[in-house]
Amino acid sequence: MPSFLPGYAMFALAGAVAAAGPVVIHLLNRRRFRVISWAAMDFLREAVKRNRRILKLRDILLLILRTAAVLLFGLALARPYFASSGSGQLSPGQPIHAILLVDNSMSMGYRQAGQTLLDDAKAKGQELIDALPDGSRVSVIPLCGGGAFSRDAYRTKQDAEEALKKIEVTDRAMTSARAMDLAKEAMQQAIDVREEKRIILLGDQQVENWKGGSLAPQLKDLPELQVVDLSARNTENTSVSEFRLLDGLADVSTLARFVAKVTHQGRAPRLHVQVTLSIDGAEVQSKTIDSLNPEQTVEVIFEYQFTDPPEPGQVRWSSAKVSLPPDRLEIDDSRSMVVPVVAALPVIFVDQYGETEDAKRNRLGETRQLRALLAPQNVHGQTQMHLVRVLKRRIDQLDVKELRDARLVVIAGVARPEIDNVKLLREYVRQGGQLVIAAGAEFDPAAWNEQAWLGGAGILPLPLQLQSFGHTPEEATSDFKVFSLKVTPTDVPNSAYLQLPDTDPQDVADSLREPTFFKAVVPIEDNAVIDKLVSGEAKRIEQERGQLAEINAQIQSLSETELRGQLDAADRSALERAQRKRDEIVPNWLLFDSARDREGGDLAPAELATRTKPKVQLRYDNQIPFLVEREIGRGRVLFFTSGFLSSWNDLPTKNAIWLIDRVLRSRIEYTLPERNVDTASKPIVVPINASERNEQFYLVRPNGKEQLLEVERVGREEFGVTVSDFAQRGLYRVAIRKPQSAAGDAAVGKPDKAEAAKPADKKSHDELIAANGPVEESKLTAIDEAGAAAKLKADGETAPHYRWVARGEPISLTGAEVWGQDTWWWLILMVLSCLFIELAILAWPAMMREREVAQ
Repeated sequence: MPSFLPGYAMFALAGAVAAAGPVVIHLLNRRRFRVISWAAMDFLREAVKRNRRILKLRDILLLILRTAAVLLFGLALARPYFASSGSGQLSPGQPIHAILLVDNSMSMGYRQAGQTLLDDAKAKGQELIDALPDGSRVSVIPLCGGGAFSRDAYRTKQDAEEALKKIEVTDRAMTSARAMDLAKEAMQQAIDVREEKRIILLGDQQVENWKGGSLAPQLKDLPELQVVDLSARNTENTSVSEFRLLDGLADVSTLARFVAKVTHQGRAPRLHVQVTLSIDGAEVQSKTIDSLNPEQTVEVIFEYQFTDPPEPGQVRWSSAKVSLPPDRLEIDDSRSMVVPVVAALPVIFVDQYGETEDAKRNRLGETRQLRALLAPQNVHGQTQMHLVRVLKRRIDQLDVKELRDARLVVIAGVARPEIDNVKLLREYVRQGGQLVIAAGAEFDPAAWNEQAWLGGAGILPLPLQLQSFGHTPEEATSDFKVFSLKVTPTDVPNSAYLQLPDTDPQDVADSLREPTFFKAVVPIEDNAVIDKLVSGEAKRIEQERGQLAEINAQIQSLSETELRGQLDAADRSALERAQRKRDEIVPNWLLFDSARDREGGDLAPAELATRTKPKVQLRYDNQIPFLVEREIGRGRVLFFTSGFLSSWNDLPTKNAIWLIDRVLRSRIEYTLPERNVDTASKPIVVPINASERNEQFYLVRPNGKEQLLEVERVGREEFGVTVSDFAQRGLYRVAIRKPQSAAGDAAVGKPDKAEAAKPADKKSHDELIAANGPVEESKLTAIDEAGAAAKLKADGETAPHYRWVARGEPISLTGAEVWGQDTWWWLILMVLSCLFIELAILAWPAMMREREVAQ
């Protein structure tokens, strides 16, 4: 039996009533004639008899055609359909709870025929809202967020339409699994309402969005789903797929190298693609790619010299942007970056000589070559304002005063540490400091293992064997052995330390295999040792959390008493003891803030302890580790098993020394606050000076919109503002609202025209954040109906729990498992056919008479 759209069944009833009209008229017309006998007409009977059967047949045919035309027209107006078994049935006029899942990911900004795919989605959603019966409710859910949207259902069509219009394209990715979760949440918001649910997913149905396992289990918990395909056809798109600064930071003494990757998708090549680099909003360089073939990625390298140095030991943030000429998807035609320009960041180099190093007496410290990498001397032997400020020390000279602002500590060639040194350095690393330890020179593995391993509570990533492997040329005997690094071209893309722009992976591997190694210490890679390390770390974290909870509760209680002015001498002494105890458990004397490592406070101790598991980054060809890395607290320790200057190897004389330079620079960069994020990033806290805590801060988003920020206390004497919701790519600028008189003060860099426009009465604070969207959203290939079926249909399922709605097809208010929704078109065609046949029958006698006359 056919069903009809809610509220439309009356048209079918009206059509049936109207269809009875021709029959009634026919019967009434038969009663209008009386039979009269007339002798003169008898001779006509024979002629009339011959045509009577034809006339009766014509009248009956006309009656059938007219009745059918009226009946079919009424049925067409009623919009009939046929529902499969199990499909939800709606009574006429029954309200519906429609859940519109609108894909507003980056790819929905693709333009065709003058409008975006999101515009098409809004138009489709508008059609559905207009067709809803009175009393229906609508949940409008942008799948990628971006702005404040209610999860509650809108009770009026007008409110739903307004919410639909407010949805904007965000620079984020959508997944179909996430859409199912949001649909379930929307249903739970109205769990007590007994309305028929209709879930509609509007989007371009990218293949990337449908990756993962089957969605059939999630679909079982939902009403029938309708997947509306709004994908573009024959898409072409060129995008900036990657943009990075080679060393992660820049200084005024060397050229900064930017690496941009440009990717093209489409049916035909794109010619003469111009790639432009902008610094602080001004275009500085431009290069042209002659031809980009489909699915090709081309690497473009820019070199730029920053000339405005920051204060020694400080960071100046600059903005960089690479862009392409706009195409149909303009969002991914650019990527932005915040560049830390640094000068004279303090780095402590600890070796066997420290400040007593004397080249004239051939007393060269093991860190000498590393100092030359980060702070090379000019021809007069004087260091310029380079990336780092070198502090040469012996290990017994280390103290908190110098460590508190040291971005990196490098220890090489030291015979043995003392327990106090190890304890101090571990506190330094736990707070976010970076420590590099290397063997070489007088390094004694037995002493280091005894003093610096401490069952995993020291600063060594792994315990060491008591004897070194191999011999220096001076110690050589008949069993003299040499070895080299084990690096293959396939290893290069998997390590951030090994990647060089515009360099073939084979060349990278060849350069790293050049050095010859004679001697190395041997870390013990034992699973039992590592498991014990992780379990011990988990217990320590759990114990510390318990102690901190008690101490923080005590401090909070005493602090509240102090605010009320009721703190006596005994309570004040107890407060000071509690604060000292907290500082012992969680040291807090480091001056710089490695904010990127604060995450993890909500993780279980066992999960957090897993992060401390040592990782071997590089090995020798004899399988002994060369570089071992371990995370301790918020910092990291890197251990090189050979030296950098002594006769343990000939590394300083080979091209492979660039690897050590890359490692050291990456560790320094890691100590800087995170200012380059993705658009799905969690909120980040931007620290501010305590003296500015009473100022009014605001955030300028990439589209120029402003948002007031609230200053919050993030530590005992630390303050900051929280920046969140990075829905658009580009620059986010934290600024202080100043009176008109301060408008002329110098700001940090010029904002990009479209990214940082702000009123003239404001002064920019020295903080920038750059956000970039996911690369996969630039891949516009869409899944087809068969591909969606493989994800949505369970094995052995006979009746699907979803419906695929292609472009141009209507969305069903009656559910997903229906067919024949286009029947009304055929009914209208049948009505027209009936009328055409009727005209032909009525015109036939006249046509025949004209033909006879013509003959």
